[in-house]
Amino acid sequence: MNIKDYISEKKISIRKLAENSGMPYSTVNDIINGKNDIDRVSVKNALSLAKACGVSFDYFYKLCKEDVIPQTKYGKIIIRNKKYYLEKRIKNNTLRFYLCNVNPSNRQFIPYMAKWAVRKYYDRMAEERKKAEVRNWHPENIL
Repeated sequence: MNIKDYISEKKISIRKLAENSGMPYSTVNDIINGKNDIDRVSVKNALSLAKACGVSFDYFYKLCKEDVIPQTKYGKIIIRNKKYYLEKRIKNNTLRFYLCNVNPSNRQFIPYMAKWAVRKYYDRMAEERKKAEVRNWHPENIL
């Protein structure tokens, strides 16, 4: 759940948050909609918003920091610092692939970008295996 989903679920409007926190509507709107990264928001403003939402600072920060899009079969899509990433576990390692910058028109293509990123990764691994086989090739290994 992200901050936008949270305030929607609690039926809190951005205007009400702005009033309760004592912050300008435009600033609150930018934070809630991810235009301002929570890391660049002053602690005072973040605390005011957390209090206006009725949550702890830590929980508010978590809601703002990681916007998770439903998991695809290729992994978990997250948004960090206005960029889409795919997180995928492969052989006990969690890999993170950059997909694209956040843009409303990009959202519909994220599953395809995730598929492409995973394919590209596996293709690169296959190519590296082939190169390793060529490097290790020796005429004595044939017999």
